[in-house]
Amino acid sequence: MLKTKLELSIYFADNLRIIRKEFGLTQKQVADYCEVKKQAVNRWENKKQYPHYMQILKLCMLFECSSEIFFMDRKIIPEKDIQKLIKVY
Repeated sequence: MLKTKLELSIYFADNLRIIRKEFGLTQKQVADYCEVKKQAVNRWENKKQYPHYMQILKLCMLFECSSEIFFMDRKIIPEKDIQKLIKVY
């Protein structure tokens, strides 16, 4: 079943927060890498704004993962398995 834009942004926000914390990074560190303000990363994680595709590509480079990992349903992938999946990609 196709996901709505709202569902994808919710998955993105939650997964970004989980992955960022798994890597032990602050919002500021992620923002610096993506060349945005810390407030932008905060808005992404709080479902208030969606990043431009270029920032998604930078996040993939930072976390060495496919963009798919950000849009997966957490019900399907438990939090404890996220790090394993990142290493697979």
